[in-house]
Amino acid sequence: MSKQAYVKEQPHLTTSPSTPATGWTKLYYHPTLDCWVYYDETRAKWLSVDSFTYIVSRTGNTGAGVSLQSAGGVPTSTSPLHLGPRNSCLVAVAVTTGNTEDFTLGVSDISTGGSATAYTLAIPSGIDYAVDNINQNFTANDAIDVFVSALGGSGNINNLVAILTFRKRA
Repeated sequence: MSKQAYVKEQPHLTTSPSTPATGWTKLYYHPTLDCWVYYDETRAKWLSVDSFTYIVSRTGNTGAGVSLQSAGGVPTSTSPLHLGPRNSCLVAVAVTTGNTEDFTLGVSDISTGGSATAYTLAIPSGIDYAVDNINQNFTANDAIDVFVSALGGSGNINNLVAILTFRKRA
């Protein structure tokens, strides 16, 4: 017995449709972004299927206004995270700490002539926290500083690690 399956060919477009047509056009290859993109109905925009993450941290106690550090222990205020030549969307953040203090995490573009986008996320008391419904656009070549924007009652947060997930934005 012979079975055949037919798969509709995915379109190869260079500009995103305003919204996806019914059927199979929710996914297409975007040659300018050099990746597959899909229509994210939650965020109402076209995003890359693949994501990229940055992990930043700070050992010991960290007060308000202090930047987290990337690899090599360099603060993101002096050596920011570079988003590259494509517009991006911050879609998720995961945080772990050594204590149960509530605080606000700041994510801001600090590049000269950049978008100056600033985003803050209130982190409730607890050791682990993750959110995957963020919808914050950043512009190509933004330079990102990740920092403690505000703290709760104790005045410091201990051994903070943050993972930021971005997707390219069509």
